[in-house]
Amino acid sequence: MDSPPAPVEQFARTHFRSIEDLQVFVACLDSRERWWDAVAMAREVGITQSAARKALDRLARGNLLDIRLTGDVRYRFGPAGTKRTN
Repeated sequence: MDSPPAPVEQFARTHFRSIEDLQVFVACLDSRERWWDAVAMAREVGITQSAARKALDRLARGNLLDIRLTGDVRYRFGPAGTKRTN
């Protein structure tokens, strides 16, 4: 099996500490317009709410997710430097 290209490997090493981080990232990427809270994300990818919250927080700290504060913290795909209108 071939190794991924160096930039892909570097991105993964920088942003994903666990398989849960990768699962949460893929879910956010697949539903770019959806705002996620930890409960919904946990249900979506089949992990605990605590694991979902940790993964969402790590990805947000890595500038991969937008954050919205409502009754709960919500996240969606939004790498730093991208502009959204909604």
